Amino acid sequence: MNRAHIAPVVLLAAMVACGGGAGGQDSKVGGDKTGGDHDHKGGSADDSIGEAARAQGGFSVLGGSDNAQPPTTLGPPLMARLVLDDAKVKVDGLLREWPKLSPAKLETGRSKAKASFAIQYDDTKLYIAGDVEAATFVRTDKAAESEDHARLSIAFPSASGFVHHEVGLFAGKAGETAGVVRFLSGPKRGEVASGAKIVEAPHKGAGYTFEVAIPWSAFGETGIHMGLRGALGYVTEGGKASVATGTFGSPRALPQLLTEPEIAVLEGLLEPKGIADTAPAFDILADVAGDASKERIAVYGHFLTVCGPKFRDGKQFFFRDLGGDVLGVEARSVSGRGKDDLLVRRRIPVEGTTRELLEVWSFRGDEPEVIFGQEIAVAKGDKRIANAARIGKGEIEITTDKASGWDFGTYREATLEGAEPILLPWGTVRSRVYKLEGGKFVRGKEVTQAGATPPPVATREPERVLPKDVPTPKVSAGADISGRALEEFRKARGIGAEVKPRFDLAVTVAEDPKPERVLLLGRDLLVFGPGFRGGSRYEYLSLDQFEGDGDIQDVTARDLNGDGNAEIIVRGTRHIQNGGEKVESDGIFVYGVEERGIRRIFAIETGRSQAKNRIQGMVQFIPAKSGRGFDIDVRPGMAKGWTEKTYPWPEDPAGGSIEPLLLPWGKTKSRSYAWNGTKFAP
Repeated sequence: MNRAHIAPVVLLAAMVACGGGAGGQDSKVGGDKTGGDHDHKGGSADDSIGEAARAQGGFSVLGGSDNAQPPTTLGPPLMARLVLDDAKVKVDGLLREWPKLSPAKLETGRSKAKASFAIQYDDTKLYIAGDVEAATFVRTDKAAESEDHARLSIAFPSASGFVHHEVGLFAGKAGETAGVVRFLSGPKRGEVASGAKIVEAPHKGAGYTFEVAIPWSAFGETGIHMGLRGALGYVTEGGKASVATGTFGSPRALPQLLTEPEIAVLEGLLEPKGIADTAPAFDILADVAGDASKERIAVYGHFLTVCGPKFRDGKQFFFRDLGGDVLGVEARSVSGRGKDDLLVRRRIPVEGTTRELLEVWSFRGDEPEVIFGQEIAVAKGDKRIANAARIGKGEIEITTDKASGWDFGTYREATLEGAEPILLPWGTVRSRVYKLEGGKFVRGKEVTQAGATPPPVATREPERVLPKDVPTPKVSAGADISGRALEEFRKARGIGAEVKPRFDLAVTVAEDPKPERVLLLGRDLLVFGPGFRGGSRYEYLSLDQFEGDGDIQDVTARDLNGDGNAEIIVRGTRHIQNGGEKVESDGIFVYGVEERGIRRIFAIETGRSQAKNRIQGMVQFIPAKSGRGFDIDVRPGMAKGWTEKTYPWPEDPAGGSIEPLLLPWGKTKSRSYAWNGTKFAP
């Protein structure tokens, strides 16, 4: 057996077999024991399992992440733009409401036609616009493949790879034939697309324009609007010539068909980082956050990204620089929260050694929390120590494996801060079980080793793992904490008992370790608790920047400045009068609870819209370079409607009371804010 064929066996036996499709069995990760008799031609027996995974193009052989896709070479993508709620596509053959069409430049045969296309979509339909320049137009009632027609090639990700459809878009001929939308290949070959509509209009010169609406349900792949492949073309000369936006044929040869969240990743991260042509090493569709719709988890180089139509309201995406090679990403439900978690295996260099880490990421909000981290391999030259892991729902077991080149007298490598240390073959613990408790995996039962020798103490301080998940005080639903203070507040503000808090958190935000209760009543942000201000007082702040209660969309808490107390994070929309029409301004407002009250320590505009125009920026919290708390990373996002020439406001400088939205065409491509002791500053 050669190396190119060992990965499915190795991975299922020793890497990750988390029990997705086969009845929820446990996962096994790491170690050098692969089980069975394997031939390691082309590599040593001590090669990382991650290397074998990478050689096979990732973890798509595993059950559980049904839509994992192996990497492919990227060409220019086809972009599908989301139809805004207040906009409609009127399918009349005229292209008034369409953005600029893209020319089809890939020519096959000797096509005399020219064509340009664009794609839009909403939750129910896919829309296509085309502009065809051709001296002749051959059409009959048969709508045969040899007749002149536009063609859509589209592939949906599936457990086995892709479900591929080719759809003929046959424009009608005035007074002679009606337009037809028909499947030319794929599982629905020969069928007319149910509910589809095509309307053509005469071109000023020779040719025509057309619009098509196809319900997503016609493809039988409802709910999958990411990870698509697609191309558009125009076929002439009896089917022997065509112009197209990309290569037709195999679905893996098709260009990416990007929807709005994926376009945000491309324009907001991949292009600025110079990796827009890099294929993702791992590409998964899974439900990890928010509602039941799936997110796309993709790894480009050492960046892990998460995006989705409902993730962060479809307006932003998450990314994290993992600081080293990503050896594996798998989506599995291990925390019992009813959604998939991410199993991330990565490798980082640490002072002449390489360390492999296994982590479990859980999205309880719109950013992941690392609920388990374990060092599972250490290597230095030809020396290596590895652990094996068994991962099940609510339980993880780590077991020692063999060592090569090191023993108890020569191993003196420092431990890593922020992760459980590797178990040593000569140590006192042979295996350790971690149980899910309070949303994280904590140490449980241990099995000791007979005749173990305590290892020498490392001569260096623990190395910090970057990026690590920064601890934050536990946040839970509010309870009856110092009810008298709440009663006094209601009485003082004239708020009746029938008014229920829209947000209610129990979290440590000040003073002693006892949690305070953080409520939002109307637009009033209220803090009180048994250990807060002697248990009888409260602090409140009216969020007067918002017109109405419903303008406040979210209240969460997280320790951003690293002082051990959580800050209060408010997301909402302000309505600003600008001449005759209001401007909607989305923002994040961060508050700290101090001796003198609740104080705003950071605010930033994250999006701006007016009528059909919108600009959406990107803001996320990343582990601070200082090692304490978070820095705030800000980048331009995307623009709809507005352009550099039509946007009516100048680019604002940093340092105001509300930090500015970064513009896609602006001079500032990124900005970072760090805690300076009193506020977050650039």
